[in-house]
Amino acid sequence: MIKTLVLTTLFVTSSLLAQIEGIWKNYSNMNDIVEMDISNDKIWAGTTGGVFSYDLNENSYRLYTKSEGLSSQNITSLKIHPNGSIWVGTLEGYIDIIHPESGDIDHINDIAKTDETSKRIYDFLIRGDSVYVGTDFGISLLDASRLLFIETYRKLGTLTSNSSVFSLFFDNSLIAITDKGIAELIPGSINPASPDSWNTISISGTASLFENSSLTEFNGKFYVGTSRGVYEKSVNTILPRFLTDRTIYDLAVSDNKLLIISADTVFSYDGSSINVEHSYIDVILNGMYQSTAGEKYIFSKRGIKSYPSVAGETFISPDGPALNAFSDMIVDNEGNLWAGSGRESNIGGIYTYNGNSWSNYNNDNTAAIVYDGFHRLYYGNDNTIYFSNWGKGFTTYKDGNFTSYFPPNIPVKGIIKNPNFLVVWNVAHDSKGNLWILNYEASDRNVLSLITPDSTWHHYEMASPLSSAVINCEHFAIDQYDTKWFANSSTFGNGPGLYYFNENGTLDDLDDDVWGVIKETDGLSNNTITDIEIDQRGEIWVGTTEGITVVIEPTKPTSRLQKVFPLRAQSITCIAVDPINRKWVGTNQGVFVVSSDGTELIANYTESNSPIPTNSIKSITLDKNSGMAYIGTDFGLSTVTTLSVKPVTSADELEIFPNPFIVGKHDYIYIDKLVKESSIKVLSIDGRLINELETPGGGIAKWDGKNSSGETVSSGVYIIVAYDREADNVQLGKIAVIKE
Repeated sequence: MIKTLVLTTLFVTSSLLAQIEGIWKNYSNMNDIVEMDISNDKIWAGTTGGVFSYDLNENSYRLYTKSEGLSSQNITSLKIHPNGSIWVGTLEGYIDIIHPESGDIDHINDIAKTDETSKRIYDFLIRGDSVYVGTDFGISLLDASRLLFIETYRKLGTLTSNSSVFSLFFDNSLIAITDKGIAELIPGSINPASPDSWNTISISGTASLFENSSLTEFNGKFYVGTSRGVYEKSVNTILPRFLTDRTIYDLAVSDNKLLIISADTVFSYDGSSINVEHSYIDVILNGMYQSTAGEKYIFSKRGIKSYPSVAGETFISPDGPALNAFSDMIVDNEGNLWAGSGRESNIGGIYTYNGNSWSNYNNDNTAAIVYDGFHRLYYGNDNTIYFSNWGKGFTTYKDGNFTSYFPPNIPVKGIIKNPNFLVVWNVAHDSKGNLWILNYEASDRNVLSLITPDSTWHHYEMASPLSSAVINCEHFAIDQYDTKWFANSSTFGNGPGLYYFNENGTLDDLDDDVWGVIKETDGLSNNTITDIEIDQRGEIWVGTTEGITVVIEPTKPTSRLQKVFPLRAQSITCIAVDPINRKWVGTNQGVFVVSSDGTELIANYTESNSPIPTNSIKSITLDKNSGMAYIGTDFGLSTVTTLSVKPVTSADELEIFPNPFIVGKHDYIYIDKLVKESSIKVLSIDGRLINELETPGGGIAKWDGKNSSGETVSSGVYIIVAYDREADNVQLGKIAVIKE
């Protein structure tokens, strides 16, 4: 009987497999190449968003982020060891060693765990089993075979102790380029930790001169690329030679010429004259790589290309968002993620992810986008996506088309200095389908404007004495009573606080309008507000720099204010409400998940206990249909699967996975397609009650395969019965349990 059941139930939908909670995945832009190396026809690149490898034969990528085991995604150095392992250094001082064949990653955390303020890894120099590491406080020596930290050389000759070591080079002896000058290990020295073992060239006021330095030998002379051109190094001095008006990012020697890489141009020096080899448009170069076979590549902020590049050759860089900044996000009804990059005008603009690939829209590739500073998003009740812009009003996306709205094409005034520079903080629909617009700095003091479904405009100036001046309006939400909630961050008018407005259903009658403000003196956690969200009970959750306050009765704004105790000391950056009314709260200490009423702390995800790239959280959104949580930062995006799935309205049959449940192999049985607030009973095949399950109230629950006494049940078939509060919807399913 069990064997037959296994055959007939193994084909459960793959969507349920994705609901297993706690599966993390990171996404980042990996175009900005910090360093590259090549081994076995694979390019390895360290980027500002992690590490990738590119197979030159198969044209395929493999990506490494924190979700694949890296300690950090802020890569600052990368070198391939002769044994094939990939040594990766990070801004925080972590050293990760990737083993491509097995996929394993080893970690050396000694530098990251020091008490030094800055711990950046600048460079690796590999000499057999010895790996010399240029850090923010000297040269560290590691044993590559045992992955052990040996010691750090902090005092290099007469240079200041704990000098930052930007670049390492070997020519008969070890040479270090630092922020205070150049140090060279005296040949034959047996104690590099002793200052007497080093000859030095000290140059005062050079803190930034060598920061992007590279050292190479050409025609018997040593040349150093600096922030002020190319310098020549002799035994006791270093003097400027040429291109002193440019920052030099790299040097290489090829075809009896010294190649000099600046931000947009590759120069060559033949020993007597400087020539332009190649100039780049809209590309910022970071360096050049030359293989042992003589193949050359330039790496840049847009990826990698061979040098000189072939006509039509594209940059080598994996699919990803246009930037690593995720200022705000929403998920549409099709499950697509949409994100804005922030306030600045850059190539970020808008990006979207459909589960397989990224699409990026900006001023360069989309005619309707005038300015790329999209900082807030709203998904309308008409399936239109609204992108609020820092200067050019707002842009909509519907049916595959973008449309932008900004002065003078719409009757809304922007900031005082330039009324055509319209900063829309965000937009939202009310219950009648009117689109309300919160104007960040309305020069005419009309902080709120709306456009009706028949395209009629209305404008509302905040009533005195709340404000008789132009104020800065931020954060925006409309509750079920059509009350508009927003914050004022300026000191004008009634000052910072939580403001509310309701026109009482009469758009043209201003006499019955209701304006008000809630401040710290009324019970608000702090007057500096960072986010406003409406939860599923209609309560107003207000994030501040000192925790969260909940407006329990929106129709009586100051009657009941409740603090969220687990978050009382946190500076809140964003709030998201999941399908079972739990709150996902972004802070500068990671993500906190609290119960629907805020009394219980359910989880705290940080960069130490999860793959999120930083504790500074910028945005959070959830997919109500899949349970996926999206966590946005300025260093990329993290996702995690959850059981926070919107319940179905009605269903006869449950979806259960894994089926069969193998004791010892699987942790939980997941029960999908539940109606709202279901109760669940587990019965034996002869009808005996085995267990009753607590459910989170959403569309998915889980069972650990144990009875009510906490004992694992015997092998067999069990019946799952789920029913809602009124027992109007009863759902059934079967699960096979196997004890191996």
